[in-house]
Formats: sequence, C-alpha cells, structure tokens
Amino acid sequence: MATVLALDKDSLQLELLTSLLKHDRHEVVFALNPEIALDILRSKVVDLVIVEPACSRADGQRLCQEIRQVSPEAAILVLSERTSEEEIVRSLSSYAADYVTKPYAP
Repeated sequence: MATVLALDKDSLQLELLTSLLKHDRHEVVFALNPEIALDILRSKVVDLVIVEPACSRADGQRLCQEIRQVSPEAAILVLSERTSEEEIVRSLSSYAADYVTKPYAP
C-alpha cells in the first residue's frame, strides 16, 4: 500500500483516479491546485505524486521541480493531456518517473 497525492484541475479526473487507486488499497489524498498539493506534501509523507502539469498557471516543469524540492523521495508520475514527444522526453529526463497521456485506460 502506498500513499498517493493526485493533483489535477479536473475534479472528475481526480474522482476517477481516487476510486481506481483506493480499489487497489492505496491511501489517496488529492488537490485541485498546486498550492494545496504543496501544503499536503509539507505535512504528509507521500510515496507517489500524480500530477497534471496543466493545472499550474505557471510552468508545469517548475511545479514538478517544487514538488521534488518539498518531497525529494516521492516518485512523480505525469498524467497529462499534453502529448508532444518533446514534452514527454523533457519530463522524463528532468523529473518524472513515468508519463501517461490522457485519455488513459484504467
């Protein structure tokens, strides 16, 4: 069982993801914006952060770097509607353990 933080601007996506992860017996916390996610990371040990970089008003890469600074041990999985090869390669080479594009198969 892992503790997972899911961050997405879309509440329906968060609901689906939370349901899937809880079904696999993971503890799930979620946030609709980066500020809440960073607050959670400061107060709770998290094994995995699932992040939609588009939820950041600024730069998604900068958001993930902030996540890495606050919680260096947590793995980061990008779950994004962005599908450009350049974006995927940059994410994987900079900060992400994995990159999944939307829509995804549960």
